[in-house]
Amino acid sequence: MWNLYQILMILLIVTSMWLLEFTSQDRTVQLTTGEWTTVIPSFGTFFIVALIVTFIYFIFLFEAKKDKSLLNNPIWSRMPKITVIIGVLSVIVFILGGTIGPIMTWVE
Repeated sequence: MWNLYQILMILLIVTSMWLLEFTSQDRTVQLTTGEWTTVIPSFGTFFIVALIVTFIYFIFLFEAKKDKSLLNNPIWSRMPKITVIIGVLSVIVFILGGTIGPIMTWVE
C-alpha cells in the first residue's frame, strides 16, 4: 500500500513539472536593454520549491512506514563516507574540467 502512495507522489512531481513547463512556454522572460527589468515574483518560486520538497518528504515518509524499508539497509551506515568521497571526486573533476577540459572553452 505504501508503494502505491510513493508512486502517486512521483506522479505528482512529474505532473507538476509538466504543468510548469506547459504553462511557461509562452511566458519566457525577455531580456531588455533598458533600465527596467522583469521582476519574477519570489512567492511563486517559493511555492513551487516547497511543493516539490513536500512531495519528496512524503516519499521518504511512506518509505519509513514500510515493514521492509530500503532505509534499513546496511549501506546507510557507510553512506557518509561514500558521500564525502563522491563529493571530493566531483569537485576535483569540476576543477580539472574548468582548467584543462571543455568547461574552459565555455568560459573564454
